[in-house]
Amino acid sequence: MRCDRASTIALINHPKYGQDKDLLTDAARIAEGDIQRHFEYAIIIDLPVALAKSVMELHIPQLLKTQRANGLWKIEDAERKSFWLLAALKHSALLEGLGKEGAFQHDPYMPFQESSDLYGYVIRRDFSHTLVDTDIRLKSNQVSAILDAQETDGSWGHTIVVTCKRLEELHLLSEPNQSERIQKAAEWLFSTYNLDMVGFHVGVPYGIPAHGMFSTPNRWVEFESALKERPEWDPKQLCYNHLAIIQNGIATQTLIRLGYQDDERVIKACDNLFTLKEKFGGWCQSNITQGLAYKRWAGIEKT
Repeated sequence: MRCDRASTIALINHPKYGQDKDLLTDAARIAEGDIQRHFEYAIIIDLPVALAKSVMELHIPQLLKTQRANGLWKIEDAERKSFWLLAALKHSALLEGLGKEGAFQHDPYMPFQESSDLYGYVIRRDFSHTLVDTDIRLKSNQVSAILDAQETDGSWGHTIVVTCKRLEELHLLSEPNQSERIQKAAEWLFSTYNLDMVGFHVGVPYGIPAHGMFSTPNRWVEFESALKERPEWDPKQLCYNHLAIIQNGIATQTLIRLGYQDDERVIKACDNLFTLKEKFGGWCQSNITQGLAYKRWAGIEKT
C-alpha cells in the first residue's frame, strides 16, 4: 500500500468526498494498478458498485483463462488472493452471473470447502452457502483468538496497522461494530489522533506540517508491523515515516467503516487529506517536497 491508495480510499468512503469525480477516477486508476501489478483485488470492495463493475469487467476474460485446476488463482498466497478476487466479483454484481453461465473452468468455491481458516468460513457462509457442522465452533474460535490477543488499551500490538487488520477480520466474521471490544478498539484509534504533525525525510524534519492525523508516536514500529502483517502491501519505510500518511489513511478508513464518519476528528482527517492533495498534488514525500504542485505553492507563498 502507498500513500495515494490509503488516502484515496479513506476519502471516497466518507460521505463528504465520496462523490468527488477526480477522487473516484484516482481510485479506479489505483485499483487497476493493484490488479495489474500485484493481482490484488481487495480495493475493489471500496469502490461504488458501478465503478467497481466497470473496472472488473475488463479483467474477466483473463481471469477465466488463468484459473488453476484447483479452483484458485496464482500459486503464492493463492487462497487470500482468490478470496479477495471473489469478493470483488461479488461486490461488482458479477459473480452470480458468471456462476449461472458456467463461466468458470473450475469450481472457485471447491478449494475453500475444507479450509478451516477465516477465508474458508466466509466463502462457505456468504458465497457457496454450504456451512458445515463445525463452522459455528470455527467462527467462535476465530473470534475468541482475535479478542484474546487484544491489548488492555484496546489495540492489537499497540499499532494502527495491526489494530485495523484485526478489526477487518472481525468485520469479515460479522462481529457487530457496537460490541464492547470493537468500541474499545475504536477509542484506542481515536487516542492516536494528532492535531499537528511534522513530516520527516530520513529522520530529519522537512518542515511541512499536517493537521488532524492518526498516528502512533513510533512510525518505525508501524512499518515493521506492516512488514509482518501486510506483506502484500510491499511496505516501504519512507512511506510510513514521512507524514504517517498510510497509517493515517487506514485508521480513517476503519473508523468510517465503524460508523464514525460524523466524528469531528474523522472529518478533520479527511479535510486535511483533501487539502494536502489540492496543495501538493498528492501525499507522497516526493509530491510534498519535490512535486511541481509544491513548487508552485511555494512560489506563491513567497510572493
